[in-house]
Amino acid sequence: MLNQKLVIWYSILAAIVLIMSIPLWNAQILPESDISMLNDLLTSFDDPKITVNDLAFYLETHSFRATPMRTYVELSLPNTTCQLFPNGENPGLCDIACYPV
Repeated sequence: MLNQKLVIWYSILAAIVLIMSIPLWNAQILPESDISMLNDLLTSFDDPKITVNDLAFYLETHSFRATPMRTYVELSLPNTTCQLFPNGENPGLCDIACYPV
């Protein structure tokens, strides 16, 4: 009888935690934070052999909306679109150009 009550109690507690966390799933990061986080990712290490597809995949795994194009990666941020060009031997992963939308 006590085990059944504990199972019910833990089930209710888990449901409450799940319901309370739903608004966090759709939380938007502020654009300043996006740019800062992007800068940290792109300068954290060098990879002279990174391809457009590799760069897009790397950004996608860090929750950025990145689309590989022929010679660059298109990145969508709030109110901004960026083009990221793998830069080979230069420091960082790529060169970046951003334009307001």
